[in-house]
Amino acid sequence: MRRAARILGFAIAPLSLVTLIGVYSGTALGTSQAQNTAPDTPSNLATEFPQAEPVLHATFSDLNGGQGQVLYMVYDLSTGGIVLQDAPGPSVASGSDSPYTIPTGTLVDGVTYKWTARSFDGSAYSAATTEPDFVATSDSSTSSLSPTSGSGVQAATANPWGCLLDADQPHASAHQKKFIAAHSQVACTSLPPGGMWIKQDQNLYRSSYTGWRFVAENVSYCTSRNHSSGQDAPVCRPGDYVPMEAWVHWNCVDAGFKNQWYNYRQEDSGEIRSGGVSYFAYDAAQSGDWNANGTVKCGLYL
Repeated sequence: MRRAARILGFAIAPLSLVTLIGVYSGTALGTSQAQNTAPDTPSNLATEFPQAEPVLHATFSDLNGGQGQVLYMVYDLSTGGIVLQDAPGPSVASGSDSPYTIPTGTLVDGVTYKWTARSFDGSAYSAATTEPDFVATSDSSTSSLSPTSGSGVQAATANPWGCLLDADQPHASAHQKKFIAAHSQVACTSLPPGGMWIKQDQNLYRSSYTGWRFVAENVSYCTSRNHSSGQDAPVCRPGDYVPMEAWVHWNCVDAGFKNQWYNYRQEDSGEIRSGGVSYFAYDAAQSGDWNANGTVKCGLYL
C-alpha cells in the first residue's frame, strides 16, 4: 500500500505522471506572453487660450509604443466641485499631444479652475498628474479696447520729420526669462530736432475666453537732455532717425501663468513735441499678427 508522505503535519499526495504532464501542457517552453503595462503619467501640461474657450494640452506616452489618449478632469478651485470628468483628448501615438477644448458654456466668468490629467491606452490608466495647471477666467474688469488692430504703423499727424509710431508684437523674452515683452519705437524719415520731447504710453493685454485683459503698462519719456524715465527705461537718441525705443514687460511666471499659452496685444499711444507744437499717434500689434495660432508660452526660455 502506497502511503502519503507527511511533512510538518500536512499530507502531500504522491505526484503522478499525469500531474507532471499537466504542468507543461500550456505555453511551450522558451516562449512568453506579452504583458501590457500602464502608460506614463501625462507630461508637458499647458493651457492655451487661442480664441474663445481654453484648450488643455498634455503629452501621451506609453512604454509599449501603442496609441492612447489623455483624459482631463477640470474642477472649481474654491469649491473642489468637478466640472469635467475624464474629458477625452484624441487618440494619438506615444509621445504626441492629446489636446482637449473645453466646450462653450462650461466655465463661469469670474471663477478660477484647475485641472489634472491621466493617460489611457485602452486597457490601463496612468496615475493622474500631481500638479494641476490653472485656468483663470476673466472677470468683469476686462478692459474695453478700441477696434483698431494690426501691426501697421500710423503717422503722427503731419509732422515735418515723417515720424511714425511703431508698436511690435509681444513675445516671450529671452533675456528676462519670466517675462512677456513688447517693443515699440518712434522712427523718422528725416532727422528730427535734438530738442524733441517724446512720450510713449504702452499697455499690454493677454487674451481670455471673454476678451482682452490688461496686465501691464509702461509710460516713458525722452527729453532734449537725453533723459529717460519710466518703469522700463527707454533708449533715447536725440536728433537720431530713431529718437526713442521703449519696452513694456509683464512677469507672467510670478503671476502664476507659467507654461500657459495666450495671445498678447500691445497698444501704444505716442506724442512728440517740438517748437511748441504736439503731434499724436496710436498703434497696436498682437501676437496673432505674425503667427496664425497667435499664442505665446509663458516661461518659454525657462
